[in-house]
Amino acid sequence: MGGYNSACFEKARGDVLILANDDMVIRTPGWDDRIRALNAEFEDHIYLGYANDLFKKSRFCTFPIMSRRTCELLADPYPAAYRRAFIDVHLFDIFKRLQHAGFDRIRYYDDLVFEHLHYRNGKAPYDATYGYARNGRFADDPTFIALTAMRSAVAKRLLSVIRNERIVVVDDAVPQDCWRRLNIDPPCRLNIDPGPVATF
Repeated sequence: MGGYNSACFEKARGDVLILANDDMVIRTPGWDDRIRALNAEFEDHIYLGYANDLFKKSRFCTFPIMSRRTCELLADPYPAAYRRAFIDVHLFDIFKRLQHAGFDRIRYYDDLVFEHLHYRNGKAPYDATYGYARNGRFADDPTFIALTAMRSAVAKRLLSVIRNERIVVVDDAVPQDCWRRLNIDPPCRLNIDPGPVATF
């Protein structure tokens, strides 16, 4: 899942990225104007938006919306370590950390509907794709735990940008033993002159 999304990110050319599934239907006319307004709300373009999926609703950012700049600052917005799930939870956790630090950059729109036609809602038949995800439903739990340090580091990076501090590039945001256990390469690093060390 993370690998697919990362490959799409590399090919994407727009200023706003929305993760979507093949069982999602946009129901709200003028939805793109709403997304443009979200992108214009913050001068630094750091935010996480999500619509009402008529399933999890406000409880879960099923289809995350972020600016290209946010994705670039995250450096690895859709970690390849996630095989089936947790990318939305991963991103939500990062922005909850910002919220805890006093910067609420999460925007949920109850009247913007990106309907999730999930089989658990009775809106789609159960098929092989759902079976693959369901059989490994908890397979990414250890990955989410292993990437805790990564989420902490990138949340601090976003905070430093929001606060107009110089960005510190952390070479080892995630302990190397975590990456070895997950059998993946470390995330890419920002090509930025770190300047003076920021305090977090």
